[in-house]
Amino acid sequence: FPFLFGVMYGDIGHGSVLAMGGLYLIMTEARANSRGMDEMLSGVYGARYMLFAMGLFAVYAGMVYNDYFSLGLDLFGSKYTYPEDSEDGTKAVAQFSYGDPQGVYPFGADPAWKISGNELLFFNSMKMKMSVILGISQMSLGIILKG
Repeated sequence: FPFLFGVMYGDIGHGSVLAMGGLYLIMTEARANSRGMDEMLSGVYGARYMLFAMGLFAVYAGMVYNDYFSLGLDLFGSKYTYPEDSEDGTKAVAQFSYGDPQGVYPFGADPAWKISGNELLFFNSMKMKMSVILGISQMSLGIILKG
C-alpha cells in the first residue's frame, strides 16, 4: 500500500512533510504512551510506520515525476531547448536526435514537460498507467504467492 500511495501522491515536498510527521510520531510514541492516549490519538500512533513509509515512497515517486510542491526541478538540465525569441505555443527543440543515448534524461521526467502545453495530460496519463500496471502486478504477485 505505501508504494502505490507514493505512485499516486508523488511529490518530494509533500512526501517529505508526511515522512517527517511519521518520523515525529515514531520518535514520540514512548512519551505519548506515558501520558495516556485517547482512542483517536492511539489510532494515529498505530499508523506511524505506515505514514512514514508512505512519505518516503511519495518522495521517491516525486523524484521520478520531478515534482517539488508541484513545481518542476531542473536537477540535470533539460534535453530540450527553446529558441531565444520564443512566444507562447513555440515548440521545444530536442538537443539530440531521436534514439541517441545522450538524449535520455538521467532520472525521472524531463523538466521541459513542466512548461509544456500538455503537461497535465502527460503527467496524469503517466501516473494513471503506472498505478494500474503496478497495482495489477502487485495483486498478481499476491495471488501467485498465496498459491
